[in-house]
Amino acid sequence: MSVNVYMTGIKEMQANLRRLGTKKALRAPAAAVRAGSKVIINQSRSAAPVDTGTLKKALGQKVKTYRSSKVVVSVFGVRNKLVVTAKGNRNPVKYAHLVEFGTRNGVKANPFMRRSFKTSQDSAAKAVITKMKQIFDSESKSIGI
Repeated sequence: MSVNVYMTGIKEMQANLRRLGTKKALRAPAAAVRAGSKVIINQSRSAAPVDTGTLKKALGQKVKTYRSSKVVVSVFGVRNKLVVTAKGNRNPVKYAHLVEFGTRNGVKANPFMRRSFKTSQDSAAKAVITKMKQIFDSESKSIGI
């Protein structure tokens, strides 16, 4: 599932941050996107079904900045990691899609990731904006603007 979120005023904010010139300010968009994704991941963790708890623990994110187009992307989902549990070795990436979408043989779908995204979408956007404002304010104060 791919979702694009577009916000107005980001280019102006980025121009202001570039004027500040600090390394932290240049990394602000990635930090803001990471903060927004964290909201969705936390919601997904609370909604994840628990058998051994490995699916809940395996949820994570990666943030990528494309420098040429100045686009920041966050990909979140289940990390590929083997976990030893009381029920044996588990790798949540091998069964997370079966939980989310169900199976043909009668295992009912539990779309916890899609539900979590839909319910926390607005608060994630607010977290992005809040983080950008926070970074901009702290960096502008540090250089006296």
